[in-house]
Amino acid sequence: MLFLPTGFALDVSSPTFKSEVLVLGKQAQGNALAFLKKHGSSAAAAGTALKALRKIHKLGKLNDHIAQYHDRLDQGAVVDPTPSAALPAFIRVKPSQ
Repeated sequence: MLFLPTGFALDVSSPTFKSEVLVLGKQAQGNALAFLKKHGSSAAAAGTALKALRKIHKLGKLNDHIAQYHDRLDQGAVVDPTPSAALPAFIRVKPSQ
């Protein structure tokens, strides 16, 4: 979500829902790994990447991505059937400006 710059719209009733999720996931993964590399991490495995993202988040370097995600969400550019309770806490809360 944070690494999809143009937003997305998912509809669970769509017959292409699963393939859309896979395509978006691959795009987000590539963007996330590029972001990590830009910030000095060579993480590729999920656990290692998550650990690196947590470290980067503590430094405040994810705040712009989180704020942009919330902007896209507020503008309706993100339509996601995922319940907000299932999202990581740092995504649910808008960063203070």
